[in-house]
Amino acid sequence: MAQISKPPIEKGNQIEGSATDTDRLYLLQGFIKTHFNATELARIKWIRDYDMVEGNGKQWGRLDRDKVEKSGRPALEFNQIMPQVELVAGMQRGLNLDFTALPRGLEDRRLGEIATASLKAASEFGRVPRVNDKVFDDGTICGLGVWEVLHTLDDADDMVWGDIVVSRINPLAFLWDPWATEPDLQDGAFM
Repeated sequence: MAQISKPPIEKGNQIEGSATDTDRLYLLQGFIKTHFNATELARIKWIRDYDMVEGNGKQWGRLDRDKVEKSGRPALEFNQIMPQVELVAGMQRGLNLDFTALPRGLEDRRLGEIATASLKAASEFGRVPRVNDKVFDDGTICGLGVWEVLHTLDDADDMVWGDIVVSRINPLAFLWDPWATEPDLQDGAFM
């Protein structure tokens, strides 16, 4: 990782025993740079995976394609990956998923019923089936599908309760800290 040079800090701006805003800025920039360096290989592989699935002419290496085309033959492409992704995605879209929150014990039975009703309402009001298709495709293609679930009052039909908005985050734009996750990568501390 490249070293980030810090500008000289005047002693008059620094408080005894605490970091300055400039130090914090460089520290946070270093964290982001470390993240991008650590996940660069994953992003390169994800881009390659999307190129292979979409079959948009990137299944050949440039040198191989040029060599075949210079010999007077067409560079044929057979996309065998996209039909498999469509098969799996079609199976997922055909499933009717339902949410159920199970109680931890008899005393939590009513709480489980409330949580189940809340999850169903969030799915219906957030129009999750419209969004989860692409998120599932992302998970199938590159292994990471990300939802963003928000409660908002912006342009809400009901200004008292607001709206639940569910949207997709492109895996290439998702910022996560691989060192802040549990071993199963399902519970990230910083995402």
